[in-house]
Amino acid sequence: WYYPPTIMLVAAPFALLGYRAALLVWTLLGAMFLHRAMARQTPHRTAIVAAFVSPAAVFCVMSGQSAFITTAMLIAIFAMLKRRLIFAGILIGRGTRKPQLGLLLPVMLIAAGQWRAFGAAAITAAALAALTTLLFGPQAWSDWLHIGLPAQNVVLSDTHILAARLMPTIFMNLHLAGAPYGVAMALQLCVSLLAAAAVGWAFHTRRDADPLVLLALFLACAVAATPYLMSYDTLPLACAALLLLARAPLDVLGRRLVQAIFWLPFIQLALGTWHIPGGGLIAPAFALYLVQHLARAEKPLLSGHATA
Repeated sequence: WYYPPTIMLVAAPFALLGYRAALLVWTLLGAMFLHRAMARQTPHRTAIVAAFVSPAAVFCVMSGQSAFITTAMLIAIFAMLKRRLIFAGILIGRGTRKPQLGLLLPVMLIAAGQWRAFGAAAITAAALAALTTLLFGPQAWSDWLHIGLPAQNVVLSDTHILAARLMPTIFMNLHLAGAPYGVAMALQLCVSLLAAAAVGWAFHTRRDADPLVLLALFLACAVAATPYLMSYDTLPLACAALLLLARAPLDVLGRRLVQAIFWLPFIQLALGTWHIPGGGLIAPAFALYLVQHLARAEKPLLSGHATA
């Protein structure tokens, strides 16, 4: 199992149900949480409907994945950062069950000076790890380190595995195109550092910018920063992009980038099947677009503030 053992705290209760019932309840709960999170950010039903019919959402439902819940949590975290820091930190701590999109959260909290949220996140993560150890034993962590993580690395190293074609990351795009593992990972690390720098700059010097712009930038950088990311994991970025589009008209380039993000899972599948790079560039391009607009303080991308 690739995920940290803390995910068993969420998964175990569903074992009390039959498989079909568990899958149905899991999907409906995730959809409910995502709908609520989106509805609190926009009154436009079109954006919400678009989120649920997006390719990333379709992949999520098809595979029984957690992208609905992850997206709802990330939207809620950024909505609460200004007024409910402790709750935001608790949600961040709970998000460690699936860390791919949370790699830059510590960078964001430190850059924004949100130390209360940082402390709450650290305490929550430690408490969840301790509870997991108490309920499932230390062997769960040993198995994850010695079996789960190596198995995950096989997915990164073996481009013949179907999952490799579904990863819109810089690393996998380069590796599929024939770049050696080490070269692809080195270039991914360079992009990851640039993404971290962009998040640090934005949340330190532009922390009072529109929360939706900061959310979209963070998620674009989060997608760009990780070498391991499946197509359904782009749902948070797709939802943030749709929220931006619903709030105010974007320029032509902005609209085209939002469209590319919406269709990213299909773009990656089509290109990845033929080992053609390109899907991994969409999130970094959107991040660069948002950084440029944030840098023009006199011409903000959007006006107003998102509701919490």
